[in-house]
Amino acid sequence: KQYVGQTGRTMRHRFVGHRFHFKTAPTVLYNHLKRVHRQTSFDMDLTLIAHVPALHDRLRVEAEWIDRLVTIFPRGLNTRTP
Repeated sequence: KQYVGQTGRTMRHRFVGHRFHFKTAPTVLYNHLKRVHRQTSFDMDLTLIAHVPALHDRLRVEAEWIDRLVTIFPRGLNTRTP
């Protein structure tokens, strides 16, 4: 399954944030990895699909990619469009 998310931070900081929350606050992503892949570590591939500096533009582009890739749960791991 896929997940689309935007950030104004570097990919490194975004990933570190996901890893931290993975250990402290179970999410749809955590539950998916644990239930489907039987893993309790944060191991996945990341792909940068757009570089958009302005927040309002990032949110628009994120929503477009969520729709395009159909990543809303249950087909994907996004819980809602932004």
